[in-house]
Amino acid sequence: MVASDFNNQILSLKAKHEEGKEIFEQDIKKLQEQLKENDKNFEYNEKSLNQTMKEQKGPGQGKQEFANPVEILKIRLTNLTNKNKEKRRLLEQYVRNAKII
Repeated sequence: MVASDFNNQILSLKAKHEEGKEIFEQDIKKLQEQLKENDKNFEYNEKSLNQTMKEQKGPGQGKQEFANPVEILKIRLTNLTNKNKEKRRLLEQYVRNAKII
């Protein structure tokens, strides 16, 4: 009798384990599907980002590619140098006006 009780407990534990295993596999499949959907959404967003970057024009340049960080850095560098030149010009003008006053 004791052996049959132990066997019944073993069988019930195996059944619970199999049920848990099936539930776990189903959860994994659902999560994988969600990841695939997120990847599709990410690819779409990346494509739209590339399009908007290509449509925008930089200072005196043609179309840009978002995927190329060197080009982005070059554009940023030219913007910064232009801003610095403008600041220097304004500062020189201020100093000239201050000397006049």
